[in-house]
Amino acid sequence: MTKTIVADAVQSLFALSAEQAEQVAMAAEMAVDSEFDFGKAADSVFSILKSIRDSGGLTFARWEAVRVPFVKAAATRARDNKSAHPEEAATATWGRIVKRNAEMYGLTKPKSENADSERKRAEREAERAKALESVQGKSASELKSEVRALYGEASDESIAKAKALEKSLKLVESAEAEALKAQMKPLVDAAKAKHSAILELLKSDTKRMSDYVVLLAKTHDIWAEQLKS
Repeated sequence: MTKTIVADAVQSLFALSAEQAEQVAMAAEMAVDSEFDFGKAADSVFSILKSIRDSGGLTFARWEAVRVPFVKAAATRARDNKSAHPEEAATATWGRIVKRNAEMYGLTKPKSENADSERKRAEREAERAKALESVQGKSASELKSEVRALYGEASDESIAKAKALEKSLKLVESAEAEALKAQMKPLVDAAKAKHSAILELLKSDTKRMSDYVVLLAKTHDIWAEQLKS
């Protein structure tokens, strides 16, 4: 118990440097002001969180030390921009930052060290596992068909079952999306690396670079048409 109290006390002493605090505020303002600068703002936030992670560990409390001033600065900027709901806009902006950095860099919010939060998280995981087990390995597509059929019966019992099954459907859809994301990431990374290598290789060859652009355009059009069918 004493160790926990001491650890919490030490953790609470963490604060951003003046430079980091200014960088957070600037990132918040950029993210709110311009969609064009959103990527720069997200990268700026990532660099701060990465620096914290590399220098001593990115804990939940340290994550919050970045999030709270970001949201505060974003809300102030949104208010200056005459937003009808500045706090909600600021929270949504932070959410987009987190989502983008998770996709780009794999950086995610650390778990809370609060015992009650851990208990609730464990309960949610147990409920999720139970719900997934109940569908017996069925795919999202199969579950959607079952939901439609149950709604089609139009009885009170079938509608209740459909609503219950929809909760499991959402979990399966999420699990499938996570699995697809895990499968796609190395492929996307490899494609990006090869594309960058080609651009570097052809940076002084106008003719071949033009041919490459045409090749990309044709490939895009062919695959776009195929994916429609």
